[in-house]
Order: sequence, then structure tokens, then C-alpha cells
Amino acid sequence: MIQKVAFYSNALLVLTSIHHAYGAFVYDTPWRFNILYFSIPIIILNIIVQQKISTKKVVKYLFWISNLVFTVSQIGLFEGMYNHLIKNVLFFAGTHQTLLNQLFPPDTYFMPNNLFFEVTGILQALLCMPLIYYCFLSLNKNS
Repeated sequence: MIQKVAFYSNALLVLTSIHHAYGAFVYDTPWRFNILYFSIPIIILNIIVQQKISTKKVVKYLFWISNLVFTVSQIGLFEGMYNHLIKNVLFFAGTHQTLLNQLFPPDTYFMPNNLFFEVTGILQALLCMPLIYYCFLSLNKNS
């Protein structure tokens, strides 16, 4: 089960890295590259756990903390669900611009205007769903 968690986490982190690198270029927002400071170490940690290179408890604790706190909550739920899925649903449902600006301040967010950026953003939310499922199964199995 932990192999599936590592697989979906890495898929989500690679997608997020591509998504943010693309966004950094398209929107001239170089701060989006900061995601690499988190995604690359977590991908390496996931590979270590997935390939059973280390069985130390501290490595497994780091694996769960990084995946639950960062990959699931920050990337899947916040970045994918809120920043993209909910933003797109509200935007295309015709939500008033004032509310959109309150929920998604223009200094940080862009309303949907780039198909690749928005699709890869929404895919983050979709990839998070099997990740949450396998995290739940794996943690229940180990309890």
C-alpha cells in the first residue's frame, strides 16, 4: 500500500512541478519555482521508501509527515482543489467578479486564461483523490 502512496504522491509532485514552472514563465512569477524546494526532496524520500532502501522509523515518519502535510493538504487540497478546481467552477458558473477577487486576490491569482495551466492545476486535485484513498488504507492497515 505504501508503494501506491509513494507512486501517487510522486505523480502529483511531478505534475505540480511542471505546472508551477510553466506558470512561472507564462505569468512572469518566478516565485512559483519555490515548489521545487519541497517537491524534489519529497520525491527522493518517496523513492527511498518505495524501493525499501531504508526501513528506519524516522524515514517512514518523514514520509508520512511530508506526504500528509505537504503533498495532500498543501498541493492536492489547497493548490489543486481550492486554487484551481473551485476557482474554475466559480469562474465558469458566472460568480460576481467582486467575490472572485475576494476569494482569489488578483495579486496572487489569475482568472482562467490559459488552458494548459488550468488543466494541470485541476489535475492536481484529481490526482490527490487516489493519494488520499491509499493514505487512508495504508494508515488504517498499520493501526
